[in-house]
Amino acid sequence: MWRIAMQKLENWKNSGHRRPLLLRGARSVGKTWLMREFGRTGYTNAVYIHFNQNSGAQHIFDGTLDAKRIIKELSSFTKTEISPETTLIILDDIQWCPKALIALNEFRKSTPEYHIIAAGNFLEVICRKECVEAEDKIDTMTLYPMTFLEFLTATDDSGQYAKALQSRDWDKISVFHDSIMALLGEYLFVGGMPAAVKKFLETGKDRAYTQREHEMILAANYADFSQRPGDKALSRRAGEIWNSVPKQLQEQNRRFLYSRVRPGSRGRDFDSALEWLKDTRMMYALHRVRIPQPPLADNAEPHIFKLYLPDIGLMCAMCGIRDPNFGNVSGGTMEQFVFQELLAHGDGIPMFYWNGDKNYGEIEFVLETKGQIVPVKIRLNEGRRHSPGMKFYKGTFKPKETIYATLGHLRHKQGDTELPIYMLGTRWE
Repeated sequence: MWRIAMQKLENWKNSGHRRPLLLRGARSVGKTWLMREFGRTGYTNAVYIHFNQNSGAQHIFDGTLDAKRIIKELSSFTKTEISPETTLIILDDIQWCPKALIALNEFRKSTPEYHIIAAGNFLEVICRKECVEAEDKIDTMTLYPMTFLEFLTATDDSGQYAKALQSRDWDKISVFHDSIMALLGEYLFVGGMPAAVKKFLETGKDRAYTQREHEMILAANYADFSQRPGDKALSRRAGEIWNSVPKQLQEQNRRFLYSRVRPGSRGRDFDSALEWLKDTRMMYALHRVRIPQPPLADNAEPHIFKLYLPDIGLMCAMCGIRDPNFGNVSGGTMEQFVFQELLAHGDGIPMFYWNGDKNYGEIEFVLETKGQIVPVKIRLNEGRRHSPGMKFYKGTFKPKETIYATLGHLRHKQGDTELPIYMLGTRWE
């Protein structure tokens, strides 16, 4: 399956300033497949080390971290010749060997001609100290679930829908709109976890089989909670937050409240568990700003935020939504979709939400790009063309650009851009 990240890896490979690369991402987003496929298609050969499955490989990193010695022993261990420029060295599940994470900097200094990529789960939790030490010395990249564009590429053999979106060919997008919206309905159910997408396609779009794949992914996540070493209370609270977020996103007021996790609870009861979820990329926070001026981060309210899961398919599975369509999906479901699209395509763009002191409504996303602040309002009801929240926002803050994410076609009217909701992600590339 085509992944946008493959082109980023190609850019990394061809960079004159290439350093060892650490690939981050939540569980089940496809890190292992991406690295191995990149090694298969982009290099003469690849050396693959899985530290959890090959405990003997961990001993290679015992003692002094001499980069040349390590490469020689990796070659001997895998019985594969390792050549500069033509061999990709893959270090997977690197959290099981923290010294290998430290060694990435030694590779940078002593053997920069070798191409090395590493990945793991829960890196910032298990190897926090090593991650901090390596942060500015290596290259990093984050992999997210498959975007809607990637899903289109996987489901449409002709490739015409994805090509139209990528090229922003609005004439063709208008013609294809209804078909693309039907596929978006499928994406809301399937989501972007590669295993779920693969099962959906392999079984002729059988939703029961896809649902079972979701259940397996969710079971693995629950196992992570229960197997977390140390504080069992923290693991339990992380599970409570995880279960609560999809329900809170279905509320009219989608601000995350600890009291909805457990009646009577407060932030201090769950703060550590929430930080653990964010560190593992199993949860993302979107903070509120009251004054949408750059830099937005300086105006963010640390204790007022919404939470989102990494994947829309998992959220629908947890909510028991088996057949999402645009007649029954909630605003929170579409917020989850838009959030993960902006997260994956924007890849670092500052993102917040806004509402005022009084009941003026809400702007679901406020983005900071090239020094400009752009409000994005989700509008699912085509009969309601005016938003009190956006009206107040425009009158107060005078934005140069405003965007409505809608279920309809592209329109420009009175300074507003009405954008098909499936185009929001590619809009920010």
